[in-house]
Amino acid sequence: MLSFPPGPRGQQGGLPIKQEEQAGRTAPAAEEPGAPAAREKAKARPGRAALRRRASVGVAAACAVITFGVAAWLLWSNTVPLSGQEIRVFALREQDAQTVGETLEALGGSVTEETVSAGDAAQRLQEARAAGEPAVLVAGELPEGASTAGCEALDPSNWRETLYCANLSEDECGKILEELETRTAATHVERVNCELRLFDNTVYHGSYSGYRVNGEPQGYGRFEEAEGEFFYAGSWENGKASGYGVVEKETGERYEGGFLNGLREGEGVFTWANGDCYEGSFSEDLFSGKGVYTWADGSRYTGDFLEGKFEGQGVQEWADGKRYEGGFSNDRREGYGVYTWTNGDVYEGEFHNGNPDGQGVMTYADGTVQSGAWENGRFLGEDAPAAEENP
Repeated sequence: MLSFPPGPRGQQGGLPIKQEEQAGRTAPAAEEPGAPAAREKAKARPGRAALRRRASVGVAAACAVITFGVAAWLLWSNTVPLSGQEIRVFALREQDAQTVGETLEALGGSVTEETVSAGDAAQRLQEARAAGEPAVLVAGELPEGASTAGCEALDPSNWRETLYCANLSEDECGKILEELETRTAATHVERVNCELRLFDNTVYHGSYSGYRVNGEPQGYGRFEEAEGEFFYAGSWENGKASGYGVVEKETGERYEGGFLNGLREGEGVFTWANGDCYEGSFSEDLFSGKGVYTWADGSRYTGDFLEGKFEGQGVQEWADGKRYEGGFSNDRREGYGVYTWTNGDVYEGEFHNGNPDGQGVMTYADGTVQSGAWENGRFLGEDAPAAEENP
């Protein structure tokens, strides 16, 4: 920037002051005592015009801040389509609830996740819809008669499950579907050779057809063992069977139900080649919880299981009519129970290691009663028929 040197008296910065301006100036009047202070005070006190100018500047600044805030909020709202919404997520599996919950949170929603049974799923969704609450149900096949009327159905490309949305706009549903597919981006392959750790963590060689993420099976797919020993078709997560699936072995064994990290988990049905069948709960690949074991001849056990064995309370019924109801431990009758023979004899009392043992009462079909102590199936001092072993 150029700067001009000081000029002669009467000039400023080398530029001459007009003579008419210089001639027209009037000398300042002599001030009375105290006048300089009054003048300085007058300078310090703004006039009305100055106040009006300052007020205008303040209002303009406030308006600018508000305008910027509104614009920023509108921009954020458009970028985050679910901003501020409280959304309930219902799912049959905890993993699905978590995946969809994370997707909704990424879109700005506040999420409450809840795992529900297949029988209650549609009802819970309809309750939320009736209450005006935004909600999403993640489910595969719903029971016959389950209603999702009034809800938007979304089918992600790489999921077996369907999303049912209540009290969410078409645009919001579209954003959810887009974000979910992006977060679970998968490619589809046909019969690629691979090695997978399934079930007991054994490495199996075979071919895979289905969806993959980062080279690992993810979503729905089918694996066929190279030698044809078995195939698995169903849901995958991080390269392992997780979710609903079906396994069929060359030997005739078949399992259909839940999986988690390659192991049977949740509700399922296992059928042996000889016709025996278990239907009920699994935990870490073993029968655990409530279930029904049916033998090929029609005999049946209904009750509690633990780590693949009868454990807890149950009812065992034989094809020839015998029946036991009571306690079990390690596959054998244990504790208090009632055993009924086909001829009408009934023992009620304590069992140990499968036989009457302890205090009990035997009532024979002819009316004879033996009451007292028993040991290993025998009434002390007299013979008594022993309870028969599991078929």
